[in-house]
Amino acid sequence: MAREFLAARGGTTRSLRVGFAAIVVALPHIGLAHGVGALESAMAAYGLGLGLVDAGCNMQAVAIEHHYGRPLMSTFHGAWTRGGVLGTLIALATHRWGFASPPRCS
Repeated sequence: MAREFLAARGGTTRSLRVGFAAIVVALPHIGLAHGVGALESAMAAYGLGLGLVDAGCNMQAVAIEHHYGRPLMSTFHGAWTRGGVLGTLIALATHRWGFASPPRCS
């Protein structure tokens, strides 16, 4: 129990910061890639960032579970799913409202 608490307190902060930074840096490179190699590199960095964020969030959830002494992981995953569904619904609603899409670069 103490090991998970220590990992969640020190390791996840670093993991989340590095993961979010990798996502922020890689995402524009995916859109601006001029070749397959550049696209593969940017997508690899993006995937690594997503993995770090996912692992850090799960470690935080495990630490909270241990603190409360009862299972909560399904609640965290349910909230994550609800947020994704809500985001999708908002995107669909704004599309139907007629907001213009951003201009495409050619």
